[in-house]
Amino acid sequence: MPKALHVISFNVPSPPDYGGVIDVFYGLKALAAEGVEITLHCFQYGRAADEDLRQFCKKVYYYKRRQSPVKLLSPLPYIVATRQSGQLLENLKKDMAAILFHGAHCCAFINHPDLEHRQKIVRMHNVEWQYYRDLASLESNFFKKKYLEAESKKLKRFELGVIRQYADCTLAISRKDEYYWLKNNFKEVQFVSAFHPFDALEIDAGLGDFALFHGDLSVADNERAAFFLIEEVFKDLDYKLVVAGRQASKVFSKYKGLKNIEIVSDPSHEEMKRLMFQAQMHTLLTYNEAGMKLKLLQALFCGRHILINGKMKGKEQLESIVHICDTAQEWQNKITMLRRKKFAEKDILFRRRNLSNQYDNRSNARVIKQLID
Repeated sequence: MPKALHVISFNVPSPPDYGGVIDVFYGLKALAAEGVEITLHCFQYGRAADEDLRQFCKKVYYYKRRQSPVKLLSPLPYIVATRQSGQLLENLKKDMAAILFHGAHCCAFINHPDLEHRQKIVRMHNVEWQYYRDLASLESNFFKKKYLEAESKKLKRFELGVIRQYADCTLAISRKDEYYWLKNNFKEVQFVSAFHPFDALEIDAGLGDFALFHGDLSVADNERAAFFLIEEVFKDLDYKLVVAGRQASKVFSKYKGLKNIEIVSDPSHEEMKRLMFQAQMHTLLTYNEAGMKLKLLQALFCGRHILINGKMKGKEQLESIVHICDTAQEWQNKITMLRRKKFAEKDILFRRRNLSNQYDNRSNARVIKQLID
């Protein structure tokens, strides 16, 4: 008899086109391939129901996320309080299968007495309170900053109080997070790296002629990172930087006159894929230590040379296959060194060996399957 699992997702995970939903979607796919019978519960906001999810799941339920300003007054974090649904609780009670909660967002009922005897597994994408604290430090809008600071404090109480007490198992997305959950006495902490779209490496050996920075440029962290690369690193370098992503032209139109800066705004999936394959190097920079960057995983599976800064989560597992730079001078030195260095077949083989142990979707799905009672 197959193992059964309820999975609660903070949003509809299809199409898998941004950060956290990529982990949810490809996790569902891998678990289904391992024979796990999945009942999926999705909170909806800004995304439509998607029949594609039925290929992995026995049942799929949708619930409206109730984003009312009144929820800001709740002692629960806003991201949790807006994901409370009585219908969800009733659907969870239809059987005794284990429950996988995706993020603190979905844990409103983790301590509900009706679920007292159920196995509860929490997939933590971040140490959320740290993530919101770091977002607050980057935010210039006074009201948004105050909201993020308040949410960080609520999340800290919720994670270290409710989730720590009621989660039977915590799935950490990085070794750094694993250490944090263990240090704070969470029960049965297990490292399960982020699920991703790649079954194998898809890297073109050879030589490119530009560096690539990509991301959602409406996000303050990405905007700040791109400004640093343009102003502090590439402005005085005789080498091309392509900045690609959502709302790129709106944010970076003033740089269109620079001969070595190319702005690609709102690229299609195919155009983004082409840029990732053709780039000589991927420049990945963050000021927010929380959160495993899914674009780092994308670069690892389809990009040539990869440069990151020291705040990029996951670097501890990747130091042999990435280049770490922090100061502008370090970035310039590495770019100068790598701009004419071909990415050879031996480099692809080396990366494959180093990634196969920890970023294999099927292996990670088996870890979760073994945890299910």
